[in-house]
Amino acid sequence: MSSADIWSPLPQEEVVNAVERRGPVRPPLVMAKWWGEGLHEQYGERLDEFDKYPDDVSIQMIPPLDVARMGLSWQAPGGKAHDSRFVIGDWSQLDEFIDKLIYADDDDAAFDDLAKRVAAVRAEGKYVLFGWWGLFFERPWGLRGMENLMIDYYTEQESVHRLHSALADVYISYIRRAAREFSPDGFWTSDDLGHQTQSMMRPETFDALLKPEAIKKLLGLLTPPGPPNDNDIKARFALHGLARCVLSPKLRDTKRPMFCKALSAHLDTDAHPEIKRFVIRQLHVAGGPSAIEALGRCVADKELGGPATQALIRIGDAKAAAAMRAALPKAEPASQKWIAQGRGVLRDAQSVGELLKLTKSDDTALRLTAF
Repeated sequence: MSSADIWSPLPQEEVVNAVERRGPVRPPLVMAKWWGEGLHEQYGERLDEFDKYPDDVSIQMIPPLDVARMGLSWQAPGGKAHDSRFVIGDWSQLDEFIDKLIYADDDDAAFDDLAKRVAAVRAEGKYVLFGWWGLFFERPWGLRGMENLMIDYYTEQESVHRLHSALADVYISYIRRAAREFSPDGFWTSDDLGHQTQSMMRPETFDALLKPEAIKKLLGLLTPPGPPNDNDIKARFALHGLARCVLSPKLRDTKRPMFCKALSAHLDTDAHPEIKRFVIRQLHVAGGPSAIEALGRCVADKELGGPATQALIRIGDAKAAAAMRAALPKAEPASQKWIAQGRGVLRDAQSVGELLKLTKSDDTALRLTAF
Protein backbone atom coordinates (compact mmCIF):
# COMPACT_ATOMS: atom_id res chain seq x y z
CA MET A 1 0.00 0.00 0.00
CA SER A 2 1.41 3.40 -1.01
CA SER A 3 1.81 6.30 1.39
CA ALA A 4 -1.00 8.07 -0.44
CA ASP A 5 -3.34 5.12 0.08
CA ILE A 6 -2.43 4.62 3.70
CA TRP A 7 -3.64 8.12 4.52
CA SER A 8 -6.98 7.79 2.76
CA PRO A 9 -9.82 8.22 5.27
CA LEU A 10 -10.75 4.92 6.90
CA PRO A 11 -14.29 3.64 6.34
CA GLN A 12 -16.45 2.72 9.31
CA GLU A 13 -15.62 -0.99 9.12
CA GLU A 14 -11.89 -0.34 9.41
CA VAL A 15 -12.38 1.75 12.57
CA VAL A 16 -14.51 -1.09 13.94
CA ASN A 17 -11.66 -3.47 13.13
CA ALA A 18 -9.34 -1.28 15.20
CA VAL A 19 -11.74 -1.13 18.16
CA GLU A 20 -12.22 -4.90 18.07
CA ARG A 21 -8.50 -5.59 17.51
CA ARG A 22 -9.05 -7.28 14.16
CA GLY A 23 -6.10 -5.89 12.23
CA PRO A 24 -7.08 -2.55 10.63
CA VAL A 25 -4.94 -1.25 7.78
CA ARG A 26 -3.66 1.42 10.20
CA PRO A 27 -4.66 2.97 13.54
CA PRO A 28 -7.59 5.39 13.11
CA LEU A 29 -7.01 9.09 13.81
CA VAL A 30 -9.43 10.75 16.22
CA MET A 31 -9.04 14.40 17.33
CA ALA A 32 -5.47 14.20 16.04
CA LYS A 33 -5.40 17.83 14.91
CA TRP A 34 -6.98 19.69 17.78
CA TRP A 35 -4.88 22.82 17.87
CA GLY A 36 -5.43 24.57 21.17
CA GLU A 37 -3.63 26.34 23.98
CA GLY A 38 -1.70 28.72 21.68
CA LEU A 39 -0.32 26.08 19.33
CA HIS A 40 -1.70 27.80 16.23
CA GLU A 41 -0.22 31.13 17.28
CA GLN A 42 3.12 29.46 17.86
CA TYR A 43 3.43 27.47 14.62
CA GLY A 44 1.02 29.18 12.23
CA GLU A 45 0.98 27.83 8.67
CA ARG A 46 3.44 25.06 9.52
CA LEU A 47 0.50 23.18 11.01
CA ASP A 48 -1.00 23.00 7.51
CA GLU A 49 1.51 20.25 6.81
CA PHE A 50 -0.75 17.94 8.80
CA ASP A 51 -3.67 18.47 6.41
CA LYS A 52 -2.74 15.27 4.55
CA TYR A 53 -3.75 13.24 7.60
CA PRO A 54 -7.50 12.53 7.73
CA ASP A 55 -10.04 12.59 10.52
CA ASP A 56 -11.23 9.01 10.44
CA VAL A 57 -14.01 9.52 12.96
CA SER A 58 -16.82 12.07 12.95
CA ILE A 59 -17.61 13.37 16.45
CA GLN A 60 -21.15 14.73 16.67
CA MET A 61 -21.88 16.67 19.83
CA ILE A 62 -24.87 18.05 21.72
CA PRO A 63 -24.25 19.96 24.95
CA PRO A 64 -26.51 18.18 27.47
CA LEU A 65 -26.65 21.19 29.76
CA ASP A 66 -27.56 24.70 28.59
CA VAL A 67 -27.96 26.82 31.70
CA ALA A 68 -29.30 29.76 29.69
CA ARG A 69 -32.35 27.67 28.69
CA MET A 70 -33.18 26.44 32.18
CA GLY A 71 -34.96 29.58 33.37
CA LEU A 72 -33.22 29.75 36.72
CA SER A 73 -34.42 32.41 39.14
CA TRP A 74 -30.90 33.80 39.57
CA GLN A 75 -28.25 35.12 37.22
CA ALA A 76 -24.90 33.34 37.20
CA PRO A 77 -22.01 35.82 37.52
CA GLY A 78 -19.74 36.12 34.49
CA GLY A 79 -16.42 37.62 33.58
CA LYS A 80 -14.28 35.24 35.61
CA ALA A 81 -11.53 32.79 34.72
CA HIS A 82 -12.68 29.39 33.47
CA ASP A 83 -12.01 27.57 36.75
CA SER A 84 -13.58 30.35 38.86
CA ARG A 85 -16.95 30.61 37.12
CA PHE A 86 -19.96 29.10 38.80
CA VAL A 87 -23.71 28.73 38.41
CA ILE A 88 -24.69 27.24 41.76
CA GLY A 89 -23.31 29.81 44.18
CA ASP A 90 -24.99 28.21 47.19
CA TRP A 91 -26.22 24.68 47.71
CA SER A 92 -29.64 26.06 48.69
CA GLN A 93 -30.11 26.59 44.92
CA LEU A 94 -29.62 22.90 44.13
CA ASP A 95 -33.29 21.87 44.35
CA GLU A 96 -34.36 24.43 41.76
CA PHE A 97 -31.38 23.60 39.56
CA ILE A 98 -32.28 19.89 39.53
CA ASP A 99 -35.98 20.61 38.96
CA LYS A 100 -35.19 22.70 35.87
CA LEU A 101 -32.72 20.37 34.19
CA ILE A 102 -33.62 19.70 30.55
CA TYR A 103 -33.70 16.06 29.43
CA ALA A 104 -33.13 14.75 25.92
CA ASP A 105 -36.81 14.13 25.16
CA ASP A 106 -37.37 17.89 25.56
CA ASP A 107 -34.50 18.83 23.24
CA ASP A 108 -36.07 18.13 19.84
CA ALA A 109 -34.40 21.02 18.02
CA ALA A 110 -30.90 19.84 18.91
CA PHE A 111 -31.66 16.25 17.89
CA ASP A 112 -33.32 17.31 14.63
CA ASP A 113 -30.15 19.19 13.68
CA LEU A 114 -27.98 16.30 14.86
CA ALA A 115 -29.92 13.80 12.75
CA LYS A 116 -29.10 15.80 9.60
CA ARG A 117 -25.41 15.96 10.46
CA VAL A 118 -25.22 12.26 11.24
CA ALA A 119 -27.01 11.35 8.00
CA ALA A 120 -24.44 13.36 6.05
CA VAL A 121 -21.40 11.65 7.59
CA ARG A 122 -23.06 8.23 7.42
CA ALA A 123 -23.41 8.80 3.67
CA GLU A 124 -19.62 9.18 3.60
CA GLY A 125 -19.28 5.81 5.31
CA LYS A 126 -17.65 7.24 8.44
CA TYR A 127 -17.53 5.95 11.98
CA VAL A 128 -19.66 8.21 14.24
CA LEU A 129 -19.11 9.13 17.87
CA PHE A 130 -21.75 10.97 19.89
CA GLY A 131 -20.96 12.94 23.01
CA TRP A 132 -20.01 16.23 24.61
CA TRP A 133 -17.28 18.00 26.55
CA GLY A 134 -17.04 17.52 30.30
CA LEU A 135 -18.52 14.74 32.39
CA PHE A 136 -17.64 13.56 35.91
CA PHE A 137 -15.50 16.44 37.17
CA GLU A 138 -15.20 19.22 34.63
CA ARG A 139 -18.93 19.94 34.39
CA PRO A 140 -19.61 19.93 38.16
CA TRP A 141 -16.67 22.27 38.63
CA GLY A 142 -18.14 24.53 35.95
CA LEU A 143 -21.35 24.62 37.97
CA ARG A 144 -19.81 25.21 41.38
CA GLY A 145 -16.38 26.67 40.57
CA MET A 146 -13.31 24.51 41.02
CA GLU A 147 -12.22 25.88 44.39
CA ASN A 148 -15.73 25.58 45.80
CA LEU A 149 -16.11 22.02 44.53
CA MET A 150 -12.79 20.90 45.99
CA ILE A 151 -13.99 22.07 49.41
CA ASP A 152 -17.45 20.57 48.83
CA TYR A 153 -15.88 17.13 48.45
CA TYR A 154 -15.10 17.32 52.16
CA THR A 155 -17.90 19.50 53.58
CA GLU A 156 -20.95 18.93 51.33
CA GLN A 157 -20.72 15.33 50.19
CA GLU A 158 -24.47 14.72 50.17
CA SER A 159 -25.06 17.72 47.91
CA VAL A 160 -22.21 16.65 45.62
CA HIS A 161 -23.77 13.20 45.29
CA ARG A 162 -27.17 14.73 44.46
CA LEU A 163 -25.64 16.93 41.77
CA HIS A 164 -23.69 14.04 40.23
CA SER A 165 -26.76 11.81 40.28
CA ALA A 166 -28.95 14.42 38.59
CA LEU A 167 -26.35 15.09 35.91
CA ALA A 168 -25.94 11.36 35.27
CA ASP A 169 -29.70 11.06 34.70
CA VAL A 170 -29.50 13.82 32.08
CA TYR A 171 -26.49 12.16 30.43
CA ILE A 172 -28.28 8.81 30.27
CA SER A 173 -31.33 10.42 28.65
CA TYR A 174 -29.15 11.92 25.88
CA ILE A 175 -27.26 8.68 25.27
CA ARG A 176 -30.49 6.67 25.12
CA ARG A 177 -32.14 9.05 22.67
CA ALA A 178 -29.05 9.12 20.46
CA ALA A 179 -28.89 5.31 20.48
CA ARG A 180 -32.58 5.10 19.66
CA GLU A 181 -32.60 7.64 16.82
CA PHE A 182 -29.31 7.18 14.97
CA SER A 183 -27.27 4.43 16.66
CA PRO A 184 -23.82 6.04 16.95
CA ASP A 185 -20.85 3.70 16.87
CA GLY A 186 -19.57 4.93 20.22
CA PHE A 187 -19.65 7.60 22.91
CA TRP A 188 -17.13 10.41 23.16
CA THR A 189 -16.40 12.38 26.28
CA SER A 190 -13.54 14.23 27.86
CA ASP A 191 -12.81 15.35 31.37
CA ASP A 192 -10.11 17.52 32.93
CA LEU A 193 -9.36 15.09 35.74
CA GLY A 194 -5.73 16.13 35.97
CA HIS A 195 -2.93 18.23 34.61
CA GLN A 196 0.62 17.63 33.38
CA THR A 197 1.94 16.19 36.64
CA GLN A 198 -0.92 14.71 38.66
CA SER A 199 -4.67 14.31 39.06
CA MET A 200 -6.83 17.14 40.35
CA MET A 201 -7.79 15.11 43.41
CA ARG A 202 -6.49 12.17 45.36
CA PRO A 203 -7.50 8.78 43.92
CA GLU A 204 -9.14 8.01 47.26
CA THR A 205 -11.41 11.04 46.87
CA PHE A 206 -12.31 10.06 43.30
CA ASP A 207 -13.14 6.52 44.42
CA ALA A 208 -15.26 7.73 47.33
CA LEU A 209 -17.24 10.45 45.59
CA LEU A 210 -17.35 9.85 41.84
CA LYS A 211 -16.98 6.17 40.99
CA PRO A 212 -19.68 4.74 43.33
CA GLU A 213 -22.28 7.06 41.80
CA ALA A 214 -21.37 5.83 38.31
CA ILE A 215 -21.63 2.19 39.42
CA LYS A 216 -24.96 2.95 41.09
CA LYS A 217 -26.27 4.34 37.80
CA LEU A 218 -25.12 1.20 35.96
CA LEU A 219 -26.93 -0.94 38.51
CA GLY A 220 -30.03 1.19 38.00
CA LEU A 221 -30.02 0.23 34.31
CA LEU A 222 -30.50 -3.46 35.13
CA THR A 223 -33.99 -4.77 34.40
CA PRO A 224 -35.81 -8.01 35.26
CA PRO A 225 -36.05 -10.56 32.45
CA GLY A 226 -38.89 -10.46 29.97
CA PRO A 227 -40.89 -7.77 28.13
CA PRO A 228 -41.53 -4.86 28.23
CA ASN A 229 -38.13 -4.20 29.79
CA ASP A 230 -35.30 -2.72 27.76
CA ASN A 231 -32.40 -4.95 26.86
CA ASP A 232 -29.86 -4.39 29.64
CA ILE A 233 -27.10 -6.55 28.18
CA LYS A 234 -24.72 -3.61 27.83
CA ALA A 235 -25.07 -2.62 31.49
CA ARG A 236 -24.49 -6.23 32.52
CA PHE A 237 -21.48 -6.47 30.24
CA ALA A 238 -20.01 -3.29 31.76
CA LEU A 239 -20.53 -4.45 35.34
CA HIS A 240 -19.05 -7.88 34.66
CA GLY A 241 -16.11 -6.21 32.94
CA LEU A 242 -15.54 -4.07 36.03
CA ALA A 243 -15.74 -7.16 38.23
CA ARG A 244 -12.96 -8.75 36.21
CA CYS A 245 -10.95 -5.55 36.00
CA VAL A 246 -10.76 -4.89 39.74
CA LEU A 247 -9.10 -8.29 40.22
CA SER A 248 -5.95 -7.13 38.46
CA PRO A 249 -2.89 -6.92 40.73
CA LYS A 250 -2.78 -3.13 40.50
CA LEU A 251 -6.45 -2.70 41.45
CA ARG A 252 -7.17 -5.59 43.79
CA ASP A 253 -6.28 -3.75 46.98
CA THR A 254 -7.35 -0.25 45.93
CA LYS A 255 -10.40 -0.44 43.65
CA ARG A 256 -11.98 -3.77 44.51
CA PRO A 257 -13.26 -2.71 47.97
CA MET A 258 -14.98 0.35 46.45
CA PHE A 259 -16.59 -1.77 43.70
CA CYS A 260 -17.76 -4.42 46.16
CA LYS A 261 -19.19 -1.80 48.51
CA ALA A 262 -21.26 -0.29 45.68
CA LEU A 263 -22.60 -3.70 44.63
CA SER A 264 -23.26 -4.75 48.21
CA ALA A 265 -25.41 -1.69 48.81
CA HIS A 266 -27.65 -2.75 45.90
CA LEU A 267 -28.47 -5.98 47.69
CA ASP A 268 -30.26 -3.94 50.37
CA THR A 269 -32.59 -2.28 47.85
CA ASP A 270 -35.97 -3.50 46.60
CA ALA A 271 -34.46 -4.63 43.28
CA HIS A 272 -35.97 -7.69 41.57
CA PRO A 273 -34.53 -11.01 42.86
CA GLU A 274 -33.08 -11.83 39.44
CA ILE A 275 -31.19 -8.54 39.44
CA LYS A 276 -29.86 -9.28 42.91
CA ARG A 277 -28.75 -12.72 41.75
CA PHE A 278 -26.80 -11.07 38.94
CA VAL A 279 -25.17 -8.67 41.42
CA ILE A 280 -24.27 -11.58 43.68
CA ARG A 281 -22.67 -13.37 40.72
CA GLN A 282 -20.44 -10.32 40.19
CA LEU A 283 -19.50 -10.45 43.88
CA HIS A 284 -18.73 -14.12 43.31
CA VAL A 285 -16.17 -12.95 40.73
CA ALA A 286 -14.76 -9.90 42.53
CA GLY A 287 -15.90 -10.20 46.13
CA GLY A 288 -13.56 -9.80 49.03
CA PRO A 289 -13.94 -9.27 52.77
CA SER A 290 -15.90 -6.05 52.25
CA ALA A 291 -18.75 -8.03 50.62
CA ILE A 292 -19.18 -10.66 53.35
CA GLU A 293 -21.69 -8.78 55.50
CA ALA A 294 -24.08 -8.05 52.62
CA LEU A 295 -23.79 -11.59 51.24
CA GLY A 296 -24.41 -12.99 54.70
CA ARG A 297 -27.76 -11.19 54.82
CA CYS A 298 -28.75 -12.97 51.59
CA VAL A 299 -27.80 -16.50 52.60
CA ALA A 300 -31.09 -17.31 54.37
CA ASP A 301 -33.19 -15.96 51.49
CA LYS A 302 -34.74 -18.81 49.49
CA GLU A 303 -34.19 -16.99 46.17
CA LEU A 304 -30.72 -15.62 46.89
CA GLY A 305 -29.26 -18.18 49.27
CA GLY A 306 -27.68 -20.42 46.63
CA PRO A 307 -25.62 -17.82 44.76
CA ALA A 308 -24.85 -15.93 47.99
CA THR A 309 -23.44 -19.08 49.60
CA GLN A 310 -21.36 -19.82 46.52
CA ALA A 311 -19.96 -16.28 46.62
CA LEU A 312 -19.02 -16.70 50.29
CA ILE A 313 -17.31 -20.00 49.50
CA ARG A 314 -15.35 -18.18 46.81
CA ILE A 315 -14.21 -15.56 49.36
CA GLY A 316 -13.45 -18.44 51.65
CA ASP A 317 -12.17 -16.99 54.93
CA ALA A 318 -13.27 -17.40 58.55
CA LYS A 319 -15.65 -14.43 58.38
CA ALA A 320 -17.41 -16.00 55.40
CA ALA A 321 -17.94 -19.19 57.39
CA ALA A 322 -19.20 -17.17 60.36
CA ALA A 323 -21.72 -15.40 58.12
CA MET A 324 -23.12 -18.77 57.04
CA ARG A 325 -23.28 -20.01 60.64
CA ALA A 326 -25.25 -16.91 61.65
CA ALA A 327 -27.71 -17.40 58.79
CA LEU A 328 -28.55 -21.06 59.44
CA PRO A 329 -31.16 -20.62 62.21
CA LYS A 330 -33.17 -18.20 60.02
CA ALA A 331 -32.94 -20.23 56.83
CA GLU A 332 -35.60 -22.38 55.20
CA PRO A 333 -34.68 -25.99 54.31
CA ALA A 334 -33.85 -25.06 50.71
CA SER A 335 -31.34 -22.47 51.90
CA GLN A 336 -30.09 -24.68 54.74
CA LYS A 337 -28.92 -27.13 52.08
CA TRP A 338 -26.70 -24.46 50.50
CA ILE A 339 -25.40 -23.34 53.89
CA ALA A 340 -24.56 -26.90 54.92
CA GLN A 341 -22.67 -27.43 51.69
CA GLY A 342 -20.78 -24.16 52.10
CA ARG A 343 -19.72 -24.83 55.65
CA GLY A 344 -18.51 -28.25 54.63
CA VAL A 345 -16.52 -26.91 51.69
CA LEU A 346 -14.87 -24.36 53.98
CA ARG A 347 -14.16 -27.11 56.54
CA ASP A 348 -15.61 -24.97 59.29
CA ALA A 349 -14.84 -26.87 62.49
CA GLN A 350 -17.38 -24.84 64.48
CA SER A 351 -20.16 -26.19 62.25
CA VAL A 352 -19.68 -29.89 62.97
CA GLY A 353 -22.29 -30.05 65.73
CA GLU A 354 -24.99 -28.30 63.73
CA LEU A 355 -24.21 -30.35 60.63
CA LEU A 356 -24.66 -33.54 62.65
CA LYS A 357 -28.12 -32.35 63.67
CA LEU A 358 -29.02 -31.80 60.03
CA THR A 359 -28.15 -35.43 59.22
CA LYS A 360 -31.39 -36.32 61.07
CA SER A 361 -33.53 -33.92 59.04
CA ASP A 362 -36.76 -35.16 57.41
CA ASP A 363 -35.70 -33.30 54.26
CA THR A 364 -33.81 -35.87 52.18
CA ALA A 365 -31.76 -33.39 50.17
CA LEU A 366 -30.73 -31.50 53.31
CA ARG A 367 -29.89 -34.71 55.16
CA LEU A 368 -27.70 -36.01 52.35
CA THR A 369 -25.94 -32.67 51.98
CA ALA A 370 -25.13 -32.56 55.70
CA PHE A 371 -23.57 -36.02 55.44
